[in-house]
Amino acid sequence: MPLHPGVQIAVGFAAVSTMMIGLWLVQRRTGNAGIVDVGWTAGIGLLGIFFAATSGGYLPRRILVAALIGVWSFRLAVYLLRDRVIGQPENRGKTCRAGWWRYSRHPNYFFEWLHWWTYVVLAAGAPYWWVTLGAPATMLYFLLFVTGIPPTEAQALASRGDDYRRYQQTTSVFIPWFPKKERRRE
Repeated sequence: MPLHPGVQIAVGFAAVSTMMIGLWLVQRRTGNAGIVDVGWTAGIGLLGIFFAATSGGYLPRRILVAALIGVWSFRLAVYLLRDRVIGQPENRGKTCRAGWWRYSRHPNYFFEWLHWWTYVVLAAGAPYWWVTLGAPATMLYFLLFVTGIPPTEAQALASRGDDYRRYQQTTSVFIPWFPKKERRRE
């Protein structure tokens, strides 16, 4: 029997809020915020499966949606667990310079911000399309000045030290761009 959408949202909100508070407490105790990334990834997968299981509609489609969300979530959660929580000892204290990280210290933030511009494009032609400009503007503010880059840079400097300082000298902070030549030490 399907649940009312309001009940689904209330249950999902309560479950995810409880999980995120618990993970926040764990990261405060351990100093490893990577567990939060694993948690939100697993939480999205579990919520997707929960919503698919408790909604009405065509059963094969609901099973397909639950399977796709579950597989995506499981794959990403395992990757994040290996990469951010367990880690790879040979990479401790080193800064990733492969792929997009060669061109930007925070390519994930840049592409997240770029994603918000799609809503502006989708709203083009609507009477109040200009309201959607607030989303990328707000996201940019938070990424550059509040919750994104400042704490991430501080953590990277604390955990990677001089390696990260050298990386800062050669690599764009936000917009992907060609690396600068490293300054020679005298």
